This record gives sequence, C-alpha cells and structure tokens, in this order.
Amino acid sequence: MSRGAKNQVFENVTIIDIAEEGKGVGKADDFVLFVEKAVPGDVVDVQVYRSKKNFGEAKIIGLKQPSEYRVEPFCEHFGTCGGCKWQHMTYDAQLQFKQKSVSDALSRLAKIEVGGMLPIIPSPADRYYRNKLEFTFSNKRWLYDGESREDEMLNMNALGFHIPGRFDKILDVRHCYLQADPSNDIRNRIDEFAKQNGYTYYDLRSHTGALRNLVIRTSTTGELMVIVVFAYPTEEEVNKLMSFVEAEFAEITSLLYILNEKKNDTIFDQDVVAWKGPEYIHEVMLGIK
Repeated sequence: MSRGAKNQVFENVTIIDIAEEGKGVGKADDFVLFVEKAVPGDVVDVQVYRSKKNFGEAKIIGLKQPSEYRVEPFCEHFGTCGGCKWQHMTYDAQLQFKQKSVSDALSRLAKIEVGGMLPIIPSPADRYYRNKLEFTFSNKRWLYDGESREDEMLNMNALGFHIPGRFDKILDVRHCYLQADPSNDIRNRIDEFAKQNGYTYYDLRSHTGALRNLVIRTSTTGELMVIVVFAYPTEEEVNKLMSFVEAEFAEITSLLYILNEKKNDTIFDQDVVAWKGPEYIHEVMLGIK
C-alpha cells in the first residue's frame, strides 16, 4: 500500500496544530494528515479517506489520549453542521490557535515581523452572539444517523443550514446556539406550520417550491426583523404564513417578505414587501444609532 493511500490506518498520531477549517493537523513521518474533529494534543489512530501526494484527510478511529484542550461540544449538530468548527476545544485554546494562525500567515506568507502582537481580546459570550442568521428551506433533508431513505413515511423537508460541501443538502436544525431567543422558536414554529399545512420546500436542483429562505435579524435595541423569502407560492400561501407569523410573534418589529424566482439566493435586487412595520431595524454602537 502506498503511503497515505485511501483507507490506510495510521496509529498513535499526535495532533500538533489545527487548520482554519477546524481539522487537526498531524504527521506520519513527513506525510501531513488533516484529521476531522481532532484537537491539538490528541493522540489518535486515524484512517485516511482522501489522499493527495503530500497530505491526506482522515477521520479518528481511536482516541488514544485526549488533549487537555478537548471539551464536549454543547451543540447536538456539531460535526455535521458547518457553522461552529472549533466547539470541541476550550475557548482559551481557540483564541491561542487562532492567534497562531494569524501570526503564521503574517510572518511566513507576508514576511511581516509580528513580534509585538497583542493577544486576542476574548468575546464575553461563546454562544448566542450573532445578530443575523439565514436559513434555507429544502426538500432534500440531510438524514440523521439511523434514518433511511427507504422509509416512505420520512419527511424530507428541512429548514436549516447547508451541509459543508453540499449545495443541495440541508441540515434540519433543531437548536442553534448562534443567535439568541426568539430565533430558534421562530424558525421551529414556522417550519412546523409549513409542514402541517403542506407547503412545498424549495428544490435546489429543479428550482421549484413555495418556501426558499428565512432571515432573522436581532439588535441590542430589542428590535427584531424577520424576512420570509418565497419562490413560487400562491397568494393564499403567502397571506396564510405571514398572518401566522405576525399573530404568533408580537415581538417582531419588522416583518417582511420577498418573492425570489431567480436561480441564486441573493435578494439585494429583489422587491421587499413590508407586511408589518418598517423595512429596517435600528442598532446602537458606541452611542451611534
């Protein structure tokens, strides 16, 4: 078997660094391994699933010695969703290795002296810190472990995030730790209502379906914006869903919808319809509104 061939196993690999995409970096002699869900300091047995000339991508098949930086991810979707790639490391370690990545890029690639680099200022929050999330409706749901496409009763509609590397597969998100309440409740209630009322979810290949995207924006002022992006709905479907959202979530200050029949998801050039409230929300930063 050639070095680093597909399915080859390497034992007792020490993870020495972490790449920007969240894969741990180890070496077997001079062959570099990028290992999914590995943390610097781990000692692992790995199996290669994709091989190149000088490096391979691998998965852990045995955790021999866990790193001091390793922690249990708090999100059930970690490892499948592409949103949070370093959640299996302590926050202090995340800052340490992110700073190392920046320093290496400046010194090795740009040839800039970085001896006086100040430490990263940590965020006061490691969850619920985003002020905008965009979710995708899709009739091509990513299946959880134990689910089978042979199950005729399986609902393949999903409202969530794209699976990394798959434009046509959407993870049906149950709880996301990126945005504070009521973001999860709004997404889940809209998803439940749409499924119960027979709405069609967007098909990313054939470009059909009524529901396409959901955008939720929050602000420190307490204002809340929700944008429902439709593709090919009936007028009744638009009115029914928007009336439901308005009635269920009185805290929404700006409720909008958009009809987007293009083949891409960009909405900056589409007409925005204000169902309730203005087409904007306010934010305040350093006293500036």
